[in-house]
Amino acid sequence: MTLKHIQAELQQQHAVLAKEVQDLKETLEFADQENQVAHLELGQVECQLKSTLEVLRERSLQCEDLKDTVENLKAKLASTIAENQEKDLEKTRQYSQELRVLTEQLQSLTFFLHTKLKETAEPETLLKSTACASAQEHPLSTDSTFLGSILTAMADKEPESAPVALLGSDKSAFTRVASMVSPQPTETPGMEKSLEEMSTMTLELQSLCSLLQESKEEAVRTLQRKICDLQARLQAQEEQHQEAQKAKEADIEKLNQALCLRYKNEKELQEVIQQQNEKILEQIDKSGELISLREEVTQLTRSLRRAETETKVLQETLAGQLDPSCQPMATNWIQEKVWLSQEVDKLRVMFLEMKNEKEKLMVKFQSHRNILEENLRRSDKELKKLDDIVQHIYETLLSIPEVVRGCKELQELLEFLS
Repeated sequence: MTLKHIQAELQQQHAVLAKEVQDLKETLEFADQENQVAHLELGQVECQLKSTLEVLRERSLQCEDLKDTVENLKAKLASTIAENQEKDLEKTRQYSQELRVLTEQLQSLTFFLHTKLKETAEPETLLKSTACASAQEHPLSTDSTFLGSILTAMADKEPESAPVALLGSDKSAFTRVASMVSPQPTETPGMEKSLEEMSTMTLELQSLCSLLQESKEEAVRTLQRKICDLQARLQAQEEQHQEAQKAKEADIEKLNQALCLRYKNEKELQEVIQQQNEKILEQIDKSGELISLREEVTQLTRSLRRAETETKVLQETLAGQLDPSCQPMATNWIQEKVWLSQEVDKLRVMFLEMKNEKEKLMVKFQSHRNILEENLRRSDKELKKLDDIVQHIYETLLSIPEVVRGCKELQELLEFLS
């Protein structure tokens, strides 16, 4: 009993030790796994630190480049400011020269207007009579007015100065003339002095413009009388145009009704074609059911013929065996004969069925083809009629552009047809 007890204790201790060893193994495996995971994480952290270090190095290089760029931009900015200042000074000098040229042009214009006013200082009665005579001959002409004479004279004077010449030459349109304005000094004047001279010449031009305004008012009165006559003519033409427009609108209404009727007929034709197509599909479905029934009948017929063939062959074989003069036949040969007879009958029946089916399909295909061709011919005929009507409406709308512009619905119809 003592040995058994000791053995039991030893076994128990051995089991405990084995369990502890197993636990230690599991602990070591878990520690190894944790160590591997830690190594992997440490490698990832090292990679991240390396990439971050590379990024920081690149950023530092970029900062150095940006510093150099900023210095270069500052230098360019300073040079640009200096260039702009020089350009501003140059523009100021150019503006001063242009102002002097404009002053000379104003002087020439003032002298020209003075000359024309002196030439037209005659009594205005002659001008009025001339204006009335020209109005009777040419109702829309305005060349008889004083303003028209000045513009004509200026237009005649401008082609003479077409050749390019210096401002001080004899052929230039801006040649300096001896007017009441004091001549300019030879040296380039200042901006203020040029502005004062321009203001003086502007006042003189205003006085001349007032004289021109009076002649313009006289021309306006003449034109108003002409406008009254033209308005009376226009009123009569508008009345005629309205009557023609009403007639055109009536024609367009009739054409719209005809177009609606054609659209309705086309829609009905499409419905009829759709119904015929549905009927054809129903017939095709019924023919499919009929084909399945025919296949069943064919299979039953084949089975019946096969049985008749077997019976016939067996009867011949039995009759041969009953005849004492004949030798007994082999079973395999009998089976082969039965099979060959069945195959011959089967092929003959299949050939006849295929021939009949082909004839039926040809007849059905021809009938369907005739129906579809007739439907297509009718559709083409109706579409051609509809196209002719649409083309006629489009040409009619193009022939009356004034009526179309006055009606938004006709404009939309014209855009739709085009």
